[in-house]
Amino acid sequence: MSISYRLFQWADFPALAAMWNLAEMADGEQNIITVEEMERHWQADGTNPEMNAFVALSEGTPIAYARNRPITDLVLHRARGTGRVHPDFRRQGIGARLVELADAQFVEHARALVDTAKPLSVQRIASHSNPGDVALMGATGYTHLRSFFEMKKDLTAPDALSISAWPPGIELRPFNRERDAFIIYEAQKEAFRDHFNSFGDESFESWRKDMIDFSRFDPSLWLLAWEGDQLAGAALNDIPSRYQFQAGYVDSLFVRRPWRKHGLATTLLRESFALFAGRGLKNAALGVDAQNRSGALKIYEGVDLQITRENMLFIRYLRGSAEDDAF
Repeated sequence: MSISYRLFQWADFPALAAMWNLAEMADGEQNIITVEEMERHWQADGTNPEMNAFVALSEGTPIAYARNRPITDLVLHRARGTGRVHPDFRRQGIGARLVELADAQFVEHARALVDTAKPLSVQRIASHSNPGDVALMGATGYTHLRSFFEMKKDLTAPDALSISAWPPGIELRPFNRERDAFIIYEAQKEAFRDHFNSFGDESFESWRKDMIDFSRFDPSLWLLAWEGDQLAGAALNDIPSRYQFQAGYVDSLFVRRPWRKHGLATTLLRESFALFAGRGLKNAALGVDAQNRSGALKIYEGVDLQITRENMLFIRYLRGSAEDDAF
């Protein structure tokens, strides 16, 4: 059987989305994606996937891909790598070949875009429970950097929907796109300034494309906590296809520094759980950096979120080394 490789083409999306979903089911995962969602994620960062993604084909049909894109549209020396191989075509060296093609392309593009003094690196995620993906990382020169946890909560448990009191002076207000979008972006950027792969290095245009400029965006899922005219914190929630629309997802939870240590994060979480349950959902989920320094993991465990999966983050330096880099 002959396998060929080429750069991605826009017409590949339906086949790649179908392949992704087959791979997820084969691995016992639930991150099912629609064609629209794949297109949205690939377009959100403003880069051209026809220049940074490679596809493997069998008899003209896409059966695997690898893509490297900048961590954000303002950080061009670090890339986030993604990829998938159809379950019928694994263990044939296809994934490794695609990773090498995508990594080489990233180096080539960086010649014109990135200061030569900056190290070039690519980060890729592999599930701790998927030995094939973990082995692929080692075989292509990647080393484990840190881990992230996926957490879930059973909303049908007897005490799952207990409500916390709002801190004094805090009130919820509905999202208004014209008035609030940039305020939320700025507040989130401030709150995540010290986090790994800081969100603060993303432009407003990129954030808006990823967070609100898509057909399925539901502003009624966003909980915005205000004190006067100041946004104190927020839970930016979604009901994504990654859980087959059967779980509410806390996509981003943040509290700005002046309002921390007063229970606002816990209140936003509990209010989100009640919101999800009101939509008929039986589970809530979120992701967290296992080495988060803000105490987020402790807060999540305090509202009975349970770790269900460890995602391992691997890194490969294509120029320079970890000693030259500072996250």
